[in-house]
Amino acid sequence: MPQEKDCGVNHQSIPEAIRHAEESLGFRGKHVEPFWGTTRWNCHLVIGFQSGTRKRWRLDFSDKPENGQPPKFIHVNEENFEAPPGQQKVLHRVDSMKNENGHYWVELQWRKWTSGYDPPEKVREEVEFYRKPKG
Repeated sequence: MPQEKDCGVNHQSIPEAIRHAEESLGFRGKHVEPFWGTTRWNCHLVIGFQSGTRKRWRLDFSDKPENGQPPKFIHVNEENFEAPPGQQKVLHRVDSMKNENGHYWVELQWRKWTSGYDPPEKVREEVEFYRKPKG
């Protein structure tokens, strides 16, 4: 899996990190579509926004160290699959919010975005799949 690179900016807020990702992707102020979560834990939530299928950003949280690096805590993942390998994934850290409670802020923002959209059929089907009793 390609490693992500750091954007090099110490963002002080979630909106600042999002603006930077949007500017980098070239769709700041343009029409974007919601990007729905892809795991059983967030498939019912808008976790970011995309322009087509090749450019998107996602708000995320991780309190676990990865590959010998400190935890990312609140961050924005910028993904541009039109860029050359090694430049497709960019990390935007939100330095002012480095703590274990950041997941509450991320979840709150996801729910705020989600409230503005009706889930597409694919999302509704996925939610139902995960709600079915196993057995």
